[in-house]
Amino acid sequence: MAVKSMEDIKKLIDNPFQKIEEKEFNSLALKIFDYQYNNNKVYQKYCRYKKIYPDKIKNWKQIPFMPIDIFKYAYVACFPVNDTVQVFSTSGTSFGVAGRHYFTKETLELKNKCFFSLAKGLLMPGINKARIIVLCVPAELRNSKFLHNAQLLIKKYGTKDSDYFINEKGKFEINNLIKYLQKHHKQNTPLFILLNSDLILDFISICNKKRLKFPLPKRSRIMLSGFKETKVAKQEFFLQLQMMFDLPEYSIIDDYGMTESTSSWYDNVLRNKLLGNKEQRCKEDPCWAKTIIVDPVSLKEVEYGKVGLIRFVNLANSNTLSFIQTNDLGFKVGKGFEVIGKAAKEEAPGYYLLLNDSLS
Repeated sequence: MAVKSMEDIKKLIDNPFQKIEEKEFNSLALKIFDYQYNNNKVYQKYCRYKKIYPDKIKNWKQIPFMPIDIFKYAYVACFPVNDTVQVFSTSGTSFGVAGRHYFTKETLELKNKCFFSLAKGLLMPGINKARIIVLCVPAELRNSKFLHNAQLLIKKYGTKDSDYFINEKGKFEINNLIKYLQKHHKQNTPLFILLNSDLILDFISICNKKRLKFPLPKRSRIMLSGFKETKVAKQEFFLQLQMMFDLPEYSIIDDYGMTESTSSWYDNVLRNKLLGNKEQRCKEDPCWAKTIIVDPVSLKEVEYGKVGLIRFVNLANSNTLSFIQTNDLGFKVGKGFEVIGKAAKEEAPGYYLLLNDSLS
């Protein structure tokens, strides 16, 4: 990646919610498109198939977007595979194939910089230390971006008694978690629970049967991962968490953290509360990213508030692929967007036509 463009991206990451002119974002997006066209063989092949070339593009919305599932079937990067120092993998629940996102030493440092910048403003404002509880397999055992970020969070903000509560075999240690909370929930140090939504539903069910509740210390918070409205509606789920842990709703943060994106999106609700902003909860784009919602059939941008497929530009994906079409349903709300969940194949015919074109 050209040094100047990389330095420009780093400056944006230093202040994630700074306002930048559309002209500046567009200029940087076009530079990254040109770079990725010339260095990412998979992307170049796709652009040539579509007969779209950098010298013909004037606006970032005209740049070809590739389907997110391309990361399952191809090496999507602008550097030799031998330069890779880290690979993050998806769960492989879609098509039974795991997507893989490759990082060099420099781009892994950039990813970590993105995480710390967003964590400071959206996850950790108002606290310097917390007991961090991770309800996922320990980060060193899996190539998971979420778990990698959890480990970073513990190293910078976690107390010595921060811990994981799923063992090496993937079993949720519910009784150990109950004992931990019984010991620590009345102490002054805030607790920060990073949780898998399905697991915590089981935990809440067991605690309700035992008539257990754990009012957490002030400034405690929860971050959800992988929430889907299949077992319970989001607002009902939030209410269950509030009742179990005696937390205000603004202390519950939902993340949108796909492996294929260098940086994640988090609810802005805690930041809004601390700043006194009375804005609607949403996932607000950092200044290095832009999200639009497109029609599931035509893949054309839809009006504000209408449900469609999420498409994003992430300039921090500078050395892999910055222009990605997902098959996740969402809609614009407040200053950002909200995620509903993954679209069924019949709900997103435009996406699957795009995927077929990408694999042709």
